[in-house]
Amino acid sequence: QSAAPALDASLVSNPLIKNLTTTLGVTPPQAIGGTAAILNDAKGNMSTSDFTALTKQVPQTATLLNAAPSGLLGLGSLGSQFSFLGMDASMITKFSPLVLEYLQSGATPGMDKILSAAFAQ
Repeated sequence: QSAAPALDASLVSNPLIKNLTTTLGVTPPQAIGGTAAILNDAKGNMSTSDFTALTKQVPQTATLLNAAPSGLLGLGSLGSQFSFLGMDASMITKFSPLVLEYLQSGATPGMDKILSAAFAQ
């Protein structure tokens, strides 16, 4: 029996989470935590109004961000957050394009540019 919190079934079946677990061979909790860490990092590179617009265009954004394991987002760097999840920091560069692609698939063309800039930082 695992002590991990029960995962929201809608998150495990989310196309992005499925893609990450299949493509990168990570567990659903790692996929969800890594996505939350990357979203939180991108959020820090966006204005509040842009991030709010993103959560309206891609409603799962807020759900994924809120699904971060307790204490994860307070660890500072993305590398520390990925390490907390049991992944090497090199996984960040594998996660980021998949997360960006997922967000862009549901966002408007204008939001595409904002996301690209936020992920480039």
